[in-house]
Amino acid sequence: MPKRVIKSWPTCNKIIASLVIITVAVVGVYALVTSRASSPAVGFEAESGTLNGGAAIKSDTNASGSSYVGFEAASTPVIDSSSPAVIGIPGSTCANPVQSVTTPTFSPPANSRIYIVVSADSYPTGDANCLNETIQNSIASVTSTAANSWSRVADTTQRNSGVGGFVDLWTTTIPTAQTNMQISVNFAAPMKAEPNQVSPSGLLKVIVVDNAGTTQTVVPSAVDQMSSKTSTATATINNVPANSLAFMTVDYWNSYSTPPSVPSGQTVVGNVNNQGETDTWTVSDITTSGSSGPVTLTQNITDSGHPTDNWHAVAWAVTP
Repeated sequence: MPKRVIKSWPTCNKIIASLVIITVAVVGVYALVTSRASSPAVGFEAESGTLNGGAAIKSDTNASGSSYVGFEAASTPVIDSSSPAVIGIPGSTCANPVQSVTTPTFSPPANSRIYIVVSADSYPTGDANCLNETIQNSIASVTSTAANSWSRVADTTQRNSGVGGFVDLWTTTIPTAQTNMQISVNFAAPMKAEPNQVSPSGLLKVIVVDNAGTTQTVVPSAVDQMSSKTSTATATINNVPANSLAFMTVDYWNSYSTPPSVPSGQTVVGNVNNQGETDTWTVSDITTSGSSGPVTLTQNITDSGHPTDNWHAVAWAVTP
């Protein structure tokens, strides 16, 4: 049987796995399958490749030609500073329906992942309206000047005769840096038109994330709080790896928080209100700790006149 040796690389602070054959070498959440001859390592140079969790593969070759492969921990995903400010989606009028919205320009870096989330008002079922809308609204398509492909991550779908509203989340990746990129969001139906709902009718937030892993497999959470009103909006994402970045976006049906409060460790990254219609739409985030498991995000209503509410929420995790 070959001898297994795990060596530290003091000058580069890397872990080097040096054995005759490695079936699987594991450190933390990172796993590598490879093989090579055993001998002391000398140089250290980059080699393309990926590991579970997005860690980078490094290799070296010594004077006798023996090869070694090591790896370094992936960086925690973070919001890139190129992310544009949250925008309020214009509301429709009976004479001027609004069915699309375009973002301001922004310049995301190479290898970033972009999320675009909409949290907005929509009609309850059977609600007579001047636009003759009968379907639950949602994002129908997303296009951008980068000509990349977008896909839906998660959305809320429920409404009833007393409660409307929805949250819809889409994503794409940006292999090369972009300059003055714009995104257009097209809706399945016009935005809600009400006497006091001229603008805004919802929130649109573009989130550019650095250090996101190439593959995102954590299942998002979509919650429709329809049966009863609560003072807190909450959603739990299961099986989240350590050092991930988690988000939650909420549509509040009939409360006005500027913004909702969040527990220590969480941050509000976008909030839009419509005081005339008593509506709030909010995005918050949290960076997970050094252990994997479920992550729960929470927002607390701060409207004393409407201390409880029905709401819709989508929560998702961005993993290294």
